[in-house]
Amino acid sequence: MENSGERKIVEEEVLHLRRNSFSFKWADIKEFKFEDGDEISASYQEDYYDDGCHYGGYHWLRVVRFRPENDEEYNERQKRILDSRKELKEQRYKNYLRLKKEFENEQDNTRITGGV
Repeated sequence: MENSGERKIVEEEVLHLRRNSFSFKWADIKEFKFEDGDEISASYQEDYYDDGCHYGGYHWLRVVRFRPENDEEYNERQKRILDSRKELKEQRYKNYLRLKKEFENEQDNTRITGGV
């Protein structure tokens, strides 16, 4: 089970560029404020067809920044964890009642017939 009390590191996409007919130039990104920990990915997606539709190739550039989750994200995650734990406990209890009923009936039948 995840340690719910610690702050997580969140991946945040801070820049995403896409060009259909040419690659990127310095002018496309020179105003962007990069930070030391930023991860930069760039690639070219070839043309492809899907369900009879043609999709042209394109260049893409993506910059991802990692940061600690903020208070709102932390509180939302804590709520999701508690809700999930509650739901799992309810499911286990329902399963317990179903199994209890099934095996209690089986024990009653065993006592009547004298079998195992």
